[in-house]
Amino acid sequence: MNLLLLFVSFVAFANPQEVVQDIFTKSSQEEVIKNLEKQEEVQKHIDYDTLAKNALGKYYKTTSKKDFDWFKSTLKQIIALTIFPKAPEFLKDVSISYSDVKEKKDKAFVSSQVQNKADFTDVSYDLKKSGEDWVVTDISIAGLSWTDSIRDQVSDVLKKKKWKGLKDLMGARLKKLQEEKK
Repeated sequence: MNLLLLFVSFVAFANPQEVVQDIFTKSSQEEVIKNLEKQEEVQKHIDYDTLAKNALGKYYKTTSKKDFDWFKSTLKQIIALTIFPKAPEFLKDVSISYSDVKEKKDKAFVSSQVQNKADFTDVSYDLKKSGEDWVVTDISIAGLSWTDSIRDQVSDVLKKKKWKGLKDLMGARLKKLQEEKK
């Protein structure tokens, strides 16, 4: 399910649905597996700053800039190494229909249904306006918020093991993903 995550392009899109469509289009191309420029085209649609702040939850206010920048960067790398190697294969037989797009000032919500063979999954995106572009700030799969899930995990680790524990855990996850890529 994480493969249905968010993504980005250099083009300004007129509406939030076009952003979501571009994410799926670019993520389904084989080149995205190893081509960092193609990955960046997808990731430009993701507001990692907001994603990281929301994932840290109440801990964000007490986090140093250095720790926040590390967290955001590490999270982005983990997402990229988790999503891009599998996205083209996963998305090749998927059809997506859009059922609702709501815009209110600088925020938007896109609701879709993803069909993979006989399975249907509701996937929705929260977006916000960033300059002329729309960027994804969260995704919910079958009603479960991706940001909330990350926040629950991060909060649990920070409560029990503080920043050192979070850095150790995320560092180990990143290292494993990097080794699997080789």
